[in-house]
Amino acid sequence: MRLIVCGSGDAHGIPRPDCADPDCACARARRGAGTVRRQSCAVVEAADTRIAIDTGSGFQPCAALLLTHYHPDHAGRREAFAGVPAWGPDPGCEVAGLERFPAPDAVQFVAPFATLRIGALQCTALPLNHPIPAMGWAISDGRQRLAWLTDSYGIPAPTIAWLRAHPCSLIALDTTFPPGEPSAPRKGHGTLDVSLAALAAVGARRALLIHIGHRLQRWLEAGGALPEGVAVARDGESYDA
Repeated sequence: MRLIVCGSGDAHGIPRPDCADPDCACARARRGAGTVRRQSCAVVEAADTRIAIDTGSGFQPCAALLLTHYHPDHAGRREAFAGVPAWGPDPGCEVAGLERFPAPDAVQFVAPFATLRIGALQCTALPLNHPIPAMGWAISDGRQRLAWLTDSYGIPAPTIAWLRAHPCSLIALDTTFPPGEPSAPRKGHGTLDVSLAALAAVGARRALLIHIGHRLQRWLEAGGALPEGVAVARDGESYDA
């Protein structure tokens, strides 16, 4: 089983369109001297089954589409996947009474911790910490299991318990911000310190940081160190589970 990261960036991507800081990772990415990250998307392959997770990087050839939630950077561009069977969490909800994020048409809703069988793969929906309903996906080919967990501030306790009972050989976790970002809990996105603590709590043997924002990218490029077994995902790279 193989994970292909199509988009490892946050909602703004890197370079971020509104970032004019000449010392930021965005400036280096525009010059071709730094890392470019597209909006969130991944593909999981096993045997003859190919599943896409989210739509942030545009269409990916696949037999099925798993949606984590219905913010535009994850469920936009849905028309490109017309005719592809899709599953996701229950319908979106109001946020502060101002916005609605409804599920796209023809999405089949999946209850938390329910498991789907799609070809050679078993896909389990895992609840996450985000302002609107969001679920990560644990995917198994019967021999190995990986998890793609975004968007989330850390990992909620019921999902930690599930992951401890169903060990994954690879966990990809939302880590949008560098350590200590005060807005992270409200926004429902991980900071490096919170993500590392969550990965330790589930006993992760190998982890990828995903949904990378430009401030975390700047922190990394300034020499920020990661513990053994933790790496930063990159667009276009594949990882064997």
